[in-house]
Amino acid sequence: MKNSIEATLSKLAYVSDSINKSSDSLSKQILEVESALQRYCLGVSAWVLIYSWEVEVPVIGAMNTNVTRMLCLGYGKYCGKWGLLVSQCDDDVVPSEGNVSFLREASRDVKLEAVGKLPDLLKELLKKATEVANEASAKAGVTQEIAAGLKQWCQ
Repeated sequence: MKNSIEATLSKLAYVSDSINKSSDSLSKQILEVESALQRYCLGVSAWVLIYSWEVEVPVIGAMNTNVTRMLCLGYGKYCGKWGLLVSQCDDDVVPSEGNVSFLREASRDVKLEAVGKLPDLLKELLKKATEVANEASAKAGVTQEIAAGLKQWCQ
């Protein structure tokens, strides 16, 4: 029995070391992705769903109601800094208005779930950035016309 416990503890120590090294590597890679995105200076936020679940919420003086809770991965500005974010929110709340934190500060299990959605987030960022670029270009054209018209009248 003693040998079995010692063998299990030895394996546990090995697995613990492996988990910690892998987790540290994951955290480092999350920072690398975050830093790379910051260098683009997009100024655009985007969110994607990691997963959702149903919760029964008690309502005073009424029957309980079901609410969909969501865990989302995003890129945006939080506490004055741009970064990869996670948010837990209800179905009627915008992710950035829910319980937001930086992904790099999230628990290991949340990080593991979230990184699988990074490709989806990058696609959503591209979509949003393209929309903003098109809108800015169109509005710059309108503004240019107004400025030209005003310049003509002021001469």
